Amino acid sequence: MAHSVGFLFLCAQLGFDLWIYSLYTIYSLLENFYRFFFPVRRKSLDKEIILITGSAIGIGRAICLQLAAKTKAKLVLWDVRKDENDELTEILRQFGTQAWSYHVDLCSRSQIESAAERVKREVGDVSVVINNAGICNPVRFLDECQNPETIERAFHVNVLSNFWILAQFLPQMVIHGHGHIATLSFLGSSSTLPFLASYNASKFAQFGLMATLQDEMQKDPWRPDIKFTTAFATFTDTALTSGQKITYRYPFILSTLDTTYVAKCVIEAIQRNKECVYIPWYMEIFVLLQRMIPTRVRRISNKLLFDLELTTRSVEFSRNHAPHSHSKKFGRFTLPPLKE
Repeated sequence: MAHSVGFLFLCAQLGFDLWIYSLYTIYSLLENFYRFFFPVRRKSLDKEIILITGSAIGIGRAICLQLAAKTKAKLVLWDVRKDENDELTEILRQFGTQAWSYHVDLCSRSQIESAAERVKREVGDVSVVINNAGICNPVRFLDECQNPETIERAFHVNVLSNFWILAQFLPQMVIHGHGHIATLSFLGSSSTLPFLASYNASKFAQFGLMATLQDEMQKDPWRPDIKFTTAFATFTDTALTSGQKITYRYPFILSTLDTTYVAKCVIEAIQRNKECVYIPWYMEIFVLLQRMIPTRVRRISNKLLFDLELTTRSVEFSRNHAPHSHSKKFGRFTLPPLKE
């Protein structure tokens, strides 16, 4: 009898939980629909100290220029390209922006920690972190494995540097009860593309870090008001795509993005406290559909929008594991022979 009562109680509890979950899901969907047409007001970034990694070129540079034009925030620029970073800092200062340039190799945890101490001493406590830096090595997996240093560097810059940077600045955000962490990811962290093994894997890990931190902050006894934003952009006209030939089947739907446009979307997402932003916005629909369709269909669904041709090297292993050169085609991906 006691077992029957306990079972009925659990069933009733399950039914109640499912009812509450359903109501909350409907409410969230309606709120998202409403916010699509009536977004929340932009918050001011004027009093923030904003750290941008990978600031010297590409999207990072565009973010710095737009922040200087639209806000009165203090900008902290981190990049391994010292000359370009210093030049950008001087340009920002000519605009009247308070900017500091730091030469930092994100592969080195000691350099990150040293630069963070300098920033705290010379500028103050960073309240907004924009993890923009990233490296990509478009190559076939077996070729990449022949040079493991490139894989290690990709994970150091794309993932591990995020750990070391947040370890330096997140504690002060928690103490102050205020902060914002933004990460520039790639569509490959929610779907996959061939010949980008280390890049896709590192971006998956980066997204996992952001999601975990969001959950942890919800359970933190201090309940700090720290926001998180992850931007998923498609191919952008940066150095990361310089070795790739991308042919779009429907250019009026999707084409290579301009860095200025991506930077604008990222800054707006931060100001509106968006947790995730897809660039362009309708790619979120594409990602959702990919998760619903069969795996075989998903593997070819990317070709509905674009074809990729990467200049890579192909390695084939014989039974005695001796690699030899050859040319091979995978669909529309052409792999030229290895150079002796």
